[in-house]
Amino acid sequence: MSAAPGSAAENPSDKLEGVQQELEKHEARESELKRASEKLDREIDKIRGQLVHAAKATQEHEAKVSALEDRLEKLKAEAERKRAALRQEEGRMSRTLAVLQRISLYPTAAALSAPGDPNNAVRSALLLGRVLPHLEGRAEALGEELRQVKAIYGKIDKEHRALDEATRELGQDRERLQGLIDKKRRLVKQTEAERKQEAKRIAALTKTARNLRELLAGIEREQKARPRPQPRRFTRPTSLRPFSKARGRMRVPARGLIVRYFGQPTDTGLASKGMLIQTRPQARVVAPFDGKVVFAGPFRGYGQILIIEHSEGYHTLLAGFSRIDSVPDQYLLAGEPVGVIDRPDTATPTLYVELREKGRPINPLPWLAAQR
Repeated sequence: MSAAPGSAAENPSDKLEGVQQELEKHEARESELKRASEKLDREIDKIRGQLVHAAKATQEHEAKVSALEDRLEKLKAEAERKRAALRQEEGRMSRTLAVLQRISLYPTAAALSAPGDPNNAVRSALLLGRVLPHLEGRAEALGEELRQVKAIYGKIDKEHRALDEATRELGQDRERLQGLIDKKRRLVKQTEAERKQEAKRIAALTKTARNLRELLAGIEREQKARPRPQPRRFTRPTSLRPFSKARGRMRVPARGLIVRYFGQPTDTGLASKGMLIQTRPQARVVAPFDGKVVFAGPFRGYGQILIIEHSEGYHTLLAGFSRIDSVPDQYLLAGEPVGVIDRPDTATPTLYVELREKGRPINPLPWLAAQR
């Protein structure tokens, strides 16, 4: 049975109108998603700038606390040295005063009429006359030493107060920084499926790669094999700089003392392919230069490592983390916090830094800016 003429099923005008409405809904939804995405990007960029400033303040307070702790240790050592010297001088003066006290019990006239050699009595009297001024000078010097010790302890007390204040400020900086990190993590949080897929990818790369060179080669092969275009996970910031601008400007990733340089022998006797920085506990680590995270997780004997891909074939590898705050495919600006260095045992926390050009380790020192 044929449909009645003019029914909705056969009316081209109605069909066209329905399609048009669906297209309009789709376009409206796309525009809505685009606006939401742009708003999210702006918010992430804003947080990224706040993160860089907060991480810088945190690292500066870490350096200040370390310097105050170092000065306190030196002041305490100086105070102990002076106290030991004072104890020795006190012992010498006590013995000298005991002898002089015995001599002073006999007046000169009585000593001359006493039995025995009168010359001994005269010499004793002359000795007493010469020693007393010397003792007075030593007593004044001893008094000055005591005043210096008192001044040192005054400095120690002042440094203690400054250390307490700096430690409090450091705690506040860390809380603020962690709050920003958590906020950013919530904004860029991926689905559980994506997280599991990333974990599988890292596990596969770790299993097949025997060393860092092979790991980087595997990452590059994987990136070339990825289909294009990919679903967007993170937007590339427009302010990312080429690595050719990095020489002499790279951030030192963590504040501390460089205890091993590129090329120096390691514990195994081999030349170091990177540099080792001794840090304070819970030190914040930042991205040394703009780039994208291509690996974040455990790798063989390196522990938790982070690999940042810069432009022009350069990569930075950071190892020694107790916690990594970045995920693969995430873009980073120089100075943006990426994790924390700490040790669960009594060992000193250390950060390993390696810079590679097209897979080959190079000396990172000429690329790093001087610490201030």
